[in-house]
Amino acid sequence: MTARPELPVHWTAVILAGGRSTRLGFDKSRATVGGRTLLGALIDDIPADVPIVVVGPESTEVPRAVAWATEPRRFGGPVSGLACGLEMTSTPWVAVLAVDMPAAGRVATALAASARDVPPQADALVPCDESGIRQPLAALYRVEALRRAISEAGLVFGLSMCAVTDRLNVTESSDDDVVRDLRDIDTPEDLAAARRSVSSRTAHVPTAGRPSSMDAWVEAAAKALELDASVDVDRILDVAREAAHGVARPMAPVSTYLLGQAVAGGMTVEEAARRLTELAQGWTPDATADPPLA
Repeated sequence: MTARPELPVHWTAVILAGGRSTRLGFDKSRATVGGRTLLGALIDDIPADVPIVVVGPESTEVPRAVAWATEPRRFGGPVSGLACGLEMTSTPWVAVLAVDMPAAGRVATALAASARDVPPQADALVPCDESGIRQPLAALYRVEALRRAISEAGLVFGLSMCAVTDRLNVTESSDDDVVRDLRDIDTPEDLAAARRSVSSRTAHVPTAGRPSSMDAWVEAAAKALELDASVDVDRILDVAREAAHGVARPMAPVSTYLLGQAVAGGMTVEEAARRLTELAQGWTPDATADPPLA
């Protein structure tokens, strides 16, 4: 029997990660859930052979090679970012994914698997959430149709995705598995809920299952130090990332050490993390730079 030839990769993932994150209070792409950043978790769920374009600030903390795109004028909204990502897209389909939707990679992969079966007149596969509302930032589009719709819409800065999708022939998807993955993270409360959800799932993993490398290290390190192994890994990683990004990379381990000292002294980990995060976000290193060496 002749082996069936593999079909070429037919889609690219464009991840929009350049927003202000005003409601969350810090860069969403660096927030952690289950020991992974939101950007890292999203990338992890996209098949390895699918090209990825990230529109937003470059980061070294990604699990695989991606292409980076930068808007000529920042904070222009989703269509502005999407227009930049499309310039680096050469596949017939593109998945447009918001970084604040951790499971959007799984959604895109499921939609892409069914893309070849949609009628030729369909320009987009757009999932609907539990309320029946379309989620255009976790959807799959025909690249040429999307480019045409953006061009017809005119000025992209500040343009909403609805202004683009209204010009497309959209096929909606209400698959139960997809719907369950359509939750986004906008606020600290959303982030806390996502972390609780991950904790509740991992807390019931059979003992025969393989723990994550992070879990294994935390357990071993806590045992070596004769400590309780109950550690809020996500919150500690958030503090470390804010210190590394807003102050300097060597400040990340020092900051987490100071957080531990504060908690040992009686402060809650939530309060210690909040204070250090706010300090890192407002830090101006130039004002306190070390003098040059003679």
